[in-house]
Amino acid sequence: MERRRSFNLMKFLRGISATLLLFLAGTGSLNAEEIGIGVLNGTVATEAAFLNAQPGTLAQEGETWNFITPVTAGKTSATGLKTVRGTSTQAAISFNNPGYCFSNGTFAAAKNRDYLLMDSWAGIRGTENVVISQLPDSMAEYCHVEIYGDCNTTDRDMLYTVNGMVKTIQDRENFSGTFNEGANKITLQYVPVVNGAITITGNGTDSTRSAINAVRLISPAPGTISFTATPPEITEGSAAGAELSWKTWKCGHVTLSTKEGENIPVTTENGTGAITVNPEQTTTYVLNARGEDGTESTAEVTVTFKKQEPEILVFESDKKRVVPGADEEATLTWSTVKAQNLELTANGKNIAITSENGAGSLRVKPTETTLYTLTLTAGDGTQKKQISHHLRSGGKYAQCPGLSGGRHGLAGHLRSFLLSKRPTR
Repeated sequence: MERRRSFNLMKFLRGISATLLLFLAGTGSLNAEEIGIGVLNGTVATEAAFLNAQPGTLAQEGETWNFITPVTAGKTSATGLKTVRGTSTQAAISFNNPGYCFSNGTFAAAKNRDYLLMDSWAGIRGTENVVISQLPDSMAEYCHVEIYGDCNTTDRDMLYTVNGMVKTIQDRENFSGTFNEGANKITLQYVPVVNGAITITGNGTDSTRSAINAVRLISPAPGTISFTATPPEITEGSAAGAELSWKTWKCGHVTLSTKEGENIPVTTENGTGAITVNPEQTTTYVLNARGEDGTESTAEVTVTFKKQEPEILVFESDKKRVVPGADEEATLTWSTVKAQNLELTANGKNIAITSENGAGSLRVKPTETTLYTLTLTAGDGTQKKQISHHLRSGGKYAQCPGLSGGRHGLAGHLRSFLLSKRPTR
């Protein structure tokens, strides 16, 4: 009986082990190919020193790294790059005319491999570049790219463009053993591979050079390439809303929902999709993409909802002056938002008006110089505002100081202008 229980337990444990192994393989992390490339310019930082040094967080135990010693203002190439597992590939790297090659001197015998990788660098700017070509099949379409940069001389902002994708390292201190995104490394995900190659350029011609100490390429798992909202902010009452658009890679099933769990039906074709949303409050949307290998990726984007304040958008006249005795008319036009009530006065006397959706127009025939004032009253307690415009004898607008207002229950917004009579000649 005990042997049977033990046998069944062993079968159960094997089942668990098999299930766990399949799940881990499905994440893509076990199958990802990686290629690590380091720059060596120092006398102490050598490939032999790398092999003897203790592993670090970047250069880990048992990993194979490729090394190259670029020359200033020349072309230096290396072929047959190996993956971190030691597998040979046809991949090649070329440093094309770097303007400066230097050793920071950060590596010493007691330091680990990370210090060695951050010891030396080649600087590029303008047309100087680094090209990694003939990438393996796992990186034929897209590739994750990590760039490590540390010049260790002065504070320096170093821009990197990788096949059209751009990020910046703000180098502010010497390498102290820790990698920080944006401080001494950048990560660009799903970089599109162009003609089998990755091209890295640095700062512009008139700037200091961008340092390249090390580069790591990683074959990506199926997932979400991009998920954006355009525009990221909408105003209350907006008819257009915001467009959510996404692009996925090797994903057979894509779903969209709000962070609160409301599902939104969408269609994805050839890895791309889009939908227009018009939320009535700030909302975070969640895109879930399931890869062909069972991996899942999640991306989020937030559409900010901005409350529309009561406002007079337009209040104007089509004429600056009218001729007295000529039976001449002028047209007043206005457009407002969130108006509970609109009132028009001429020299302080009310004029009946009709508005539709906060907008309207009225033809007037003043018999004397007249100040027309449009008052918007809202019910949300906003501060009272008054904006005035008048016409001088030259026919040009001059803005009068706004009159200060306080809170008096309902708020009013006023916009005024003076319509003058034009003298006859």
